[in-house]
Amino acid sequence: MAAPDLKLSQFQIDDADPFSRDIRELNEFVSPGVLRRYQLAIWNEGLFELQTPFQAAPLAITRSIGAKRNELWLGGQLQDGKEVWLLTGLVHEGFPIVAAVVIEAPESSSFDYVALKKSPAIKSGPPTEKLVRFRDLRQTISIDWSRSVEPELAIGHTNFAHFCWNELPALANILEDSGNPSPACHKVRVEHSTLAPMPEIFPELNSQQFFFVGESANFGRDDSLIFRAGSSVLDKRAKRRIQRVVRSADLAPEVKELGQRIERDALTTVWITLRFKNRTSTNQFEFIVHLVKALLNGFDDLLIVLNGFSIPEGALQPPSEATAEHPQVLNCRAFYSDLMERIPDNAKHRVVDLSGVSVKDAIYLAGFSSFYIAHPGTIQHKVGWFWEKSGVLVEPQRGERIANWYAKNVEDSIKPYCVDPKFFDVHPSGDDLDRNAFYEIIDVDGLVQQILSLAEPHLLDGRSKA
Repeated sequence: MAAPDLKLSQFQIDDADPFSRDIRELNEFVSPGVLRRYQLAIWNEGLFELQTPFQAAPLAITRSIGAKRNELWLGGQLQDGKEVWLLTGLVHEGFPIVAAVVIEAPESSSFDYVALKKSPAIKSGPPTEKLVRFRDLRQTISIDWSRSVEPELAIGHTNFAHFCWNELPALANILEDSGNPSPACHKVRVEHSTLAPMPEIFPELNSQQFFFVGESANFGRDDSLIFRAGSSVLDKRAKRRIQRVVRSADLAPEVKELGQRIERDALTTVWITLRFKNRTSTNQFEFIVHLVKALLNGFDDLLIVLNGFSIPEGALQPPSEATAEHPQVLNCRAFYSDLMERIPDNAKHRVVDLSGVSVKDAIYLAGFSSFYIAHPGTIQHKVGWFWEKSGVLVEPQRGERIANWYAKNVEDSIKPYCVDPKFFDVHPSGDDLDRNAFYEIIDVDGLVQQILSLAEPHLLDGRSKA
């Protein structure tokens, strides 16, 4: 239901209408799953155009309003003074155009609305809360439509997985296909840099083209054109950039030393995830103890690396002091200390905890692994996304669906194994996301034996090199 002071009418546009046709074409990816055409047009030309039902001439989209991270509106003014604003969708969809509104004037509370694409951003009916937020913001912004503005590309999701999967591939494709950055868009707004400093990832751009804004409260709330470039696929181009960055990184001493040890001694290495917040087992310690002991007993030259929380680039300063105090790092280190009490003295040197290193360091070392054992996320990202490595997902409900996701969304990846759901009892998550549910492993020995049978072929001839 619309807010009392929001007059909302819906209009329907036939799929064959030029407006619908242009939206579909603008939403197309330039490369499979990477970079939508309207985003490339803004980068190259500073705007994009489309036909509308409201005038014969094409409408130029030249402004933006940002209500929230996933509520970025792109707009233009019609010849009669009315405005058309397009709502872009969610980060994991690559920011498609999903809805449109037409308003009489900035101070108007009357909206003509049309949904253009099925999307989690538009669950059912008009997104009233989004419309109210947009209206309230539009009434505070003075736009001089006669003035040209220089577009700015916003990049830097707080979650490094979304940055690597949904943002980095789009800018990488822009730069690699064009050869040189277009003068139409020479500003890149960096909100966060969770993996590495942006000039290291995108050396084609002059360092002066980047400017750090953080989570700016004024994002898209002035007379400007800010846009995001997105993807739904982590492609080879993005993976190559990430691999290059981590290989050339100034590594932490313990990371460099461990990498040298793995290479020198030709160690077969297994990565195992630790997680405490959610999406993990209530008897994780019992499971990890049994798993580590079984791996140590089964493979003489095996090195086991435990890794839970890794520190995003620049998140904690100075890292040497702040990292040690981070609650998730403290949880991992306490877990490791308790685990070591269960491991025989002659095998302790074969189990290493790398929790608390940077995300960049963790991805680098993940390249040496022969196999990973992980919940969906974190270690799976660090190993399976960026390196062609085999692994198994410890997931009670959605394992096969997530494994199949790899074939569609991560180029040149190896589909991970799944374990039998019979080993788990799932607890309600307490929120809207089933993936955040805790679970209990009701047959620890059975689960460990299945994981060993899946891992064995990869560990007998392991010794992978980054």
